[in-house]
Amino acid sequence: MTPTVSVIIPTNRVDSWLDEAVQSALDSSDVSIEVIVVINGPASFEPRSWTADPRVVLVHERSRLGPTRAMIEGVARARGEFVARLDADDRMLPLRLSEQVARLRAQPTAPLVGTATSRITPEGEPAGNIRMPSGDDVRRHLVLFNCIPHSSVMLRRSALEEVGGYDESLEQMEDYDLILRLSVLGPVPVLTSLLTEYRIHPGQLSRGATPYGLHIQRISVARRTLGRALGMNRLSVAARDALWRAAQYARYHRVTRPGHEY
Repeated sequence: MTPTVSVIIPTNRVDSWLDEAVQSALDSSDVSIEVIVVINGPASFEPRSWTADPRVVLVHERSRLGPTRAMIEGVARARGEFVARLDADDRMLPLRLSEQVARLRAQPTAPLVGTATSRITPEGEPAGNIRMPSGDDVRRHLVLFNCIPHSSVMLRRSALEEVGGYDESLEQMEDYDLILRLSVLGPVPVLTSLLTEYRIHPGQLSRGATPYGLHIQRISVARRTLGRALGMNRLSVAARDALWRAAQYARYHRVTRPGHEY
């Protein structure tokens, strides 16, 4: 049977956090799923309990693909009408996928939907909620910053194909770039329910994103494009872009903490 949702979990390690991530997806209720685990880097690993589940599709790439290419590999194998993302160190709650499917079907012009997100410690204990906007359309917030955690996103596969998918040339901020391009297609809702758990730990890739390079240029272009689509004042969008660029330098040089830590 063709699944409704394809959950893609890219990872460069096989450990207990990955076990928790996969199991949280398999525990989803009221929706038909497949879980595509893209393991890139480890030459070999011991079988895990979840590898025997028929809903799991295991993609083992022995070369290090990086997060963008790993997602592209996962999307290429996805069969679902909707594609959900989950990082290998995060978790989802059982009702997340069914509630996101319900919202996308009730809001047919929306290309994607996120959820309110809580933080957890490396040990998996509660650590407060991420401050982020929610509602029927958060696109004006997206013109200023990436307000939707990648791990909370569900996309229409048709919308993903329409914008050309993830940009393989980007090794950083590929999620923000994709969300901005998708946002031009229609409203972007974020559910108020806390349905995604985001693990805070020192090894997160977002902590090391550089404040310069191709990804910064692409984000600025995509932000201006979305601003025009929303009818926003050009100078207002330019000011938001300048603020965002300054914030990237402040984060990179540890003057401020990444937004997900607040």
